[in-house]
Amino acid sequence: MNTALYLLPGWPFRAEVMHPLAQALQTHGYSTHCLELPWHIEPDDTGWLDTLAHQLPDHAWVLGWSLGGMLAHALAQRPGTTIARVITLGANARFTQSTEWRSALPADTLHHFTRQFSDTPDRVIKRFLALCAYPHRGAPTLKQYLSTAPAAELARGLHLLGRLDNRSDMTHCRHDAFFAELDALVPSTARNDMKHLYSSHFHGTLMPGMTHADLVTNPATIASIASILTGGAS
Repeated sequence: MNTALYLLPGWPFRAEVMHPLAQALQTHGYSTHCLELPWHIEPDDTGWLDTLAHQLPDHAWVLGWSLGGMLAHALAQRPGTTIARVITLGANARFTQSTEWRSALPADTLHHFTRQFSDTPDRVIKRFLALCAYPHRGAPTLKQYLSTAPAAELARGLHLLGRLDNRSDMTHCRHDAFFAELDALVPSTARNDMKHLYSSHFHGTLMPGMTHADLVTNPATIASIASILTGGAS
């Protein structure tokens, strides 16, 4: 196997947060590439997706965690895409709740983060890290991977989290989705809702006892994800 696999981080992290998973996948024969999110680009309808799409070769596999997973799904929905497989970790069809989509973070929570971020970005990031690790206390492993982009640029990612809506299916490629049982940002109930929403190309896996952060930091979880993907590589 020499599949080109491109990994996208979540908010507000650097690409290095994906390195432990990338290294685990390399041992299974994948050619991995960790991409930075384009914080410097205005998050309009196409800006971020255009920037990321230009970095992908034909027939690439794209794996994303959290916001990165939502972007991977959105990339695969674009007309003319050649993405061959999408893998999402802790990524919802919608990040926030709506009347039609309840298995998500309350919209007021994200609105509160967005309002506070311009005045106290460090405080919001600290709270976000706590939610990533919940119900455990602290997220020291994640903290080392925080992006150094200016707060004004990171704010664009928060706005994008509230705008992305991936409830349209992508029927041309397989979608492997991993959910953490204890995730405080993406309820585990989203797995069944997305299974009903999408076609037979969707394959959802629940990781018992895991948090949002564990999907990219817990060695046992990383090993399980790598093993599952390799077993379903055909």
